[in-house]
Amino acid sequence: MKKLYLVASVAAIAASMAVSNAALAQDANGEDSIVVTGYRLQNRSSIAAKADEDRIADFLSADELGRQPDLNVADSLRRIPGVVTVFDEDEGRYVGLRGLDQRYTFISIDGGQIASTDRSDRDINIESIPPTAVKRLEVIKAVTPDYDGHSVGGVINLVTRSAFDTEGLYAVANASVGLHNNTGQLPNSFSNPSYRFDGAVSHTFFDDTIGVLFAGTYFDKKRDQGRPIIGVGSNEIGDFVNEAQPLDYANQIKRWNGLAKFEYKPNDNFHVALSASRFDYQYDEVRTQFRIYEEGLTQTSATTGSYDAGQGYLRFDKFPLGQTIDNLQGTIEFRPTERGLLEVGAYYSHGVQGHPYPNASFRTGSLAGFGYSYDFEGESIDDGQLATVVLNDPSLLQNGLDQFQFQNYFHGNFRNEEDVTEFKADYSWNLEGDAEGLGFKVGAKYRNLEKNRYDEATNFTLADPGTVLTVEDFIDAGSQSYTVEDLGINYPLIDEDLFTDFLFANPDLFNAVDASNANSFYDIQEDVMAGYGMLSYRHGPHTFIGGVRYERTEVATVATLNGGPEQIAREIEYDHFLPSMVYTFEITPQMKIRAGFAEALGRPNHPDLAGAETFDEVNLTIRRANTALKPRESKSFDLGFEWYIDRGQFFSVAAFHKIIKNQITSETFEEVINGDTYTVTQPINLDQVEVSGLEISYADDAFEFLPAPFDGLGIAANLTLMDGINGPAPGGNLLSQPDYLYNVAALYAKGPFSAKVTYNYVDDRPTSATRAEASYEQLDAQVRWQLNDNFQFQVEGRNLLNNPRTNYYSDLNHLREINDFGNSYWFTISYKY
Repeated sequence: MKKLYLVASVAAIAASMAVSNAALAQDANGEDSIVVTGYRLQNRSSIAAKADEDRIADFLSADELGRQPDLNVADSLRRIPGVVTVFDEDEGRYVGLRGLDQRYTFISIDGGQIASTDRSDRDINIESIPPTAVKRLEVIKAVTPDYDGHSVGGVINLVTRSAFDTEGLYAVANASVGLHNNTGQLPNSFSNPSYRFDGAVSHTFFDDTIGVLFAGTYFDKKRDQGRPIIGVGSNEIGDFVNEAQPLDYANQIKRWNGLAKFEYKPNDNFHVALSASRFDYQYDEVRTQFRIYEEGLTQTSATTGSYDAGQGYLRFDKFPLGQTIDNLQGTIEFRPTERGLLEVGAYYSHGVQGHPYPNASFRTGSLAGFGYSYDFEGESIDDGQLATVVLNDPSLLQNGLDQFQFQNYFHGNFRNEEDVTEFKADYSWNLEGDAEGLGFKVGAKYRNLEKNRYDEATNFTLADPGTVLTVEDFIDAGSQSYTVEDLGINYPLIDEDLFTDFLFANPDLFNAVDASNANSFYDIQEDVMAGYGMLSYRHGPHTFIGGVRYERTEVATVATLNGGPEQIAREIEYDHFLPSMVYTFEITPQMKIRAGFAEALGRPNHPDLAGAETFDEVNLTIRRANTALKPRESKSFDLGFEWYIDRGQFFSVAAFHKIIKNQITSETFEEVINGDTYTVTQPINLDQVEVSGLEISYADDAFEFLPAPFDGLGIAANLTLMDGINGPAPGGNLLSQPDYLYNVAALYAKGPFSAKVTYNYVDDRPTSATRAEASYEQLDAQVRWQLNDNFQFQVEGRNLLNNPRTNYYSDLNHLREINDFGNSYWFTISYKY
């Protein structure tokens, strides 16, 4: 199936190029005789941005209604070649570039770094950023010295709308209702429908010298998710199941997002912009699960076996997670001379995540009925079929509830915050537009990043060990018929409201003990001082940009020592010179060749530098962070060909190769301390890894050589091939690196009607040395109808193939879990003034 889709994709590109020859006779510089809107406007704006850019980059632009093609920015970026969006169930959350995971991507909004809300990594979660807040998405794949050095994968910059994009009053509004087919299956389900409202209004005043912009979004989405999990082990006889766990989610996501911008532009030589934005994300999820702790394995063959007995385990977890990202920015552009440009900016971003984590557990003793047999015979990774598991006595899950006794109620509250403050100043001369001859740019930047993490928790157990509290009083009556289809297990669901009401009404029955994990605490401060200089030269068909960036990094960390109260402080500093260049040769006004080279950094994750140090004097083990870690260092080589055939018609091919040294992994070794030999685990640097790739793109948004009405047809497609070397995953692949991915979009626009069908495919993607996300395909569609000059109606279907996402054990070749979140349909009415 994979090969079939790949061949079909390549064939579609080739066929489109073949039939496009008739269009070559048209004037490449000609103007459209009609107003370009919708999908064509998005396509042509993106192509024009790529043609005007001196760097190696790709772009995704909004339409005239301020819309991208997806629910959030991470979703939209997967349409760009070389981009892998990391999903959280049915929506994109993180973005990796060219086979590298999300830690290697520098993400900014209008040039200022976005704060991370991740507890452990440098990952920038852009799930909460709505597409309507962004005018254009810029993906810079070959950086130059004026871009941040922490960009091994590349740079993604989100460009917000300006009031000066249109003169006078501009206003758009969209109201959507969504229906999700995986809603209402669980007792804790949030009911359909989902809602989304977004809009933007801008106005220029006083002879168009002052502009104001306001944009906002409210998003309320509900869905359920099934996630059955099978654990697999292996021994000399064969493979065996060691975990069977139905896990089901009822989920509601709410987002409030706002952007306000004030601009002053008295003339073309002076521009001041002040903006403030907030992206607020609230995640209300209830997880229910059943699992068995198996006893007495008997393997009857290499693929079958059984357990004599097991202990049943029922639990609920509630995830009322919340996160906000606040951004304040101020920029000044001043042209002291005709060719000179001074740019000054101050940026502040604050990200915070609060994660209360209450859960309650009930467990049985050893019961023969909770033994089970298993069989791998019908298992299939490609078809999403788990191994078969059959309980010895399934009726225990209905008539044996009095066997499930209360174990504990855990109430955790995990919190982390990050503040990023940046100042920069740049001066350039003779760089803008088609300026001929020699030019230059110099600049300096200072960034202070502060992050802290703190977890606190309370654990509740029964005050009297002789008290018996069973689960039967806390089961939702409607859950008796709930069945996990992929495992065939009918299990009861705990009603978390019934239990928590009982807990707080009977506090004397419970002992509450502080269970805070002091080892999770850390505080890190990272200061980066950068300066750069670069030269440019443009003459005839030749354009060159190149230079060097210097970055000095100083890191100070504080964490607990063996649980506290004593703390350990560490410091490290390092310097790097990062050269880079891009050369463009214009074969014809429509054809370009680009070549690039860049060195970049990938600084270690915060816990690797700042984590706690713990030691066990009984078992002689130590776990510690490593402030001496070196940052990852990369060398990137790029070569590309671009052909701007005619208006919305475009073809490109680009090859890249990245060499990354000082990879970071965790290692265990022995160390003698005061005569005792301890087993020490800490992160270390490894040798280099490499990744190479090829990106092919083609677009023609109007088959004008076809007779009406077929001249409204169009296509956009891209294919990315990648190969990793010395990576930790099988075959030498890097983590998160698929062998290939591709997108195909069929377009149609004629009169008031337009439609777009998009297909996205990502091959198997390793998530660790022994685990991988299986290949995934998603088919989406949009249909738009322009009712009049002001109103438009849209219907959108997401995941029309109703595909789940699956994960498997790459070392054992067995399916581990199925993430089934279903499909959804959205109905939108849009207004534009």
